[in-house]
Amino acid sequence: MQQQIINKPFLYIYGLGWYTDGANQVFVNSGQCRDSTNSYDIVMPNNNVVINTLNSGLYGIDSGDLQVSSVYEIYALGDTTNNNPSGLILHLQSSPAPLRYPDGYNVSRLIGYVNVNASGNLMFIQVQGSGNDRTVMFIGNTFDFVVFNDIPPGIFTPVNLYPKVPLGTQLAYFYTTYYGSGTGDSLSVSPYPNLAGTGRDLFIFVYYLISSTQIPNVNWTWIPVNNSNTTVSIKGLSAGSQTASLSIMGYKVSL
Repeated sequence: MQQQIINKPFLYIYGLGWYTDGANQVFVNSGQCRDSTNSYDIVMPNNNVVINTLNSGLYGIDSGDLQVSSVYEIYALGDTTNNNPSGLILHLQSSPAPLRYPDGYNVSRLIGYVNVNASGNLMFIQVQGSGNDRTVMFIGNTFDFVVFNDIPPGIFTPVNLYPKVPLGTQLAYFYTTYYGSGTGDSLSVSPYPNLAGTGRDLFIFVYYLISSTQIPNVNWTWIPVNNSNTTVSIKGLSAGSQTASLSIMGYKVSL
């Protein structure tokens, strides 16, 4: 059902939480939201409404086959003539083509994201929040990302997190393991590239060598992401052999 309403918050979302089965189904709970033009309310009255990545069109993927190692956007759909009930659909975020509306639908609103791994399965997730700001956490596993060897000191190296996190991510939750070459070595992670020596070295992980035994610096940390291109930048602050592994545990977005 769609209603033209003018006295609710601008581009609000309420409810419409989602989760996956770790295979090919997305489940969306009840709620409502303003469409992307801020003109109509899209109301979803039922819980556990299923979108299946094996299907095309309404309650499936808008066009094309499922893409591995990708991010899909979840859209709520509406029909301003009220001839069709509200619906749901997935759209590949990296697609150059706009959302393809099923017949009978003419308004929409982005309400969330799902990640597809290299095997073509949806990542298990837990979504926190009921308004525009949502936290998405991967369950049971991490999105293993990258291992860095021989990190050059004093130079920020940009790292693109996409498609591990969607475009527009504000914060990413990292599990970070860092080995330096000696006591006092450190690793800096920043959302901003090319800022060596500017005082913007954020989230510094310090390494210690104890009795000739390597003790890694292990952290679980929310790190701001450059949301214009989903990158963070890393930099070693000491010379010598340094390695680090970063695994993404989740992300924060504003819808």
